[in-house]
Amino acid sequence: MLPMPRIIYEFGPFCLDIHRHALSRSGQPVSLPPKAFEILLLLLENRNNLLSKTDLLSRIWPDAVVEENNLAQHVSLLRKTLGENREMPRYIETVPRVGYRFIGEVRVVETGHANGDVIAAICAGKPSGNDIALRPRRGTNRIPIPALLLAACTIEIGRAHV
Repeated sequence: MLPMPRIIYEFGPFCLDIHRHALSRSGQPVSLPPKAFEILLLLLENRNNLLSKTDLLSRIWPDAVVEENNLAQHVSLLRKTLGENREMPRYIETVPRVGYRFIGEVRVVETGHANGDVIAAICAGKPSGNDIALRPRRGTNRIPIPALLLAACTIEIGRAHV
């Protein structure tokens, strides 16, 4: 059985490692309460999509009745931790009376295995010498399969005419 890939979210100087439940800034650990970490993770997983306050409350506190103020306090803590403010957001945008959206540029990295040295190197922004184990989750430089098939057919047709 193959080990589950480890997913890392990189944004600005930050690195969020889901499996270690850890956030770092420029390779240095950043402390976050568990609920704030879960909110950040949900926002990253749904980046550029608006998450309603109701949706966030039900997903972060599924078995509890929690007021919106509690969510607002955690988002405020996240903003402070990420070094931004509500008026000039770089990462978390507030849609008044509706919800929140992660707006920062995010790089998603999957590692082929759970090698902690590779993860630490990624989060520190250093080449690990093991980068072959890394692959972007969604690459923009991939050639679609139909294009490859068309190219292969074109080459074969060209050979048949020679």
